[in-house]
Amino acid sequence: MESVGLNKKKTFDNLELDRSDLAVMASKAIIEQPFSRMYNPLFLHGDSEATRTHLLHALGNEFARLYPKKAVLFTTGKKLLADLKKLSPTECFKKYHSYSVMLIDGVDAIVVNEKCIENFVALLEKLYSRNSQIVFTAGEDEKVFQSVARRVMRDKFAMGMMVGIRG
Repeated sequence: MESVGLNKKKTFDNLELDRSDLAVMASKAIIEQPFSRMYNPLFLHGDSEATRTHLLHALGNEFARLYPKKAVLFTTGKKLLADLKKLSPTECFKKYHSYSVMLIDGVDAIVVNEKCIENFVALLEKLYSRNSQIVFTAGEDEKVFQSVARRVMRDKFAMGMMVGIRG
């Protein structure tokens, strides 16, 4: 299976973030120790949507380069939300289970939707149990941040990491 949704032009080489930024360092750490529990999921949040998106693409492109037999998916929170609304949890998992790396840009839409957050967490748990690496982003909306922090990261994924992007 091949990688899907990545913009090949967005790499670490042209990322406008300091290499010492914690978000960059955490992203590179999961590339160096892929598919471990450490920093899984990785939740990147910050004001700059362009920087968050670029970092996800850079991470995905590096995974695809280093591990060509592992499939990477870049998707948006809105696209995933549409699937969470129309598909059963089992159907949703079947659609996404073959990806070794799942990059979700903008989970804001999902975590403010009470009906879908449980299905979202269930999907993350199933992917996590298969050692898929999960990375997702959100803006600085306090409601979204608290929801992700409480319902996803602290309650379900003790080894996950939340990192603010200073870009």
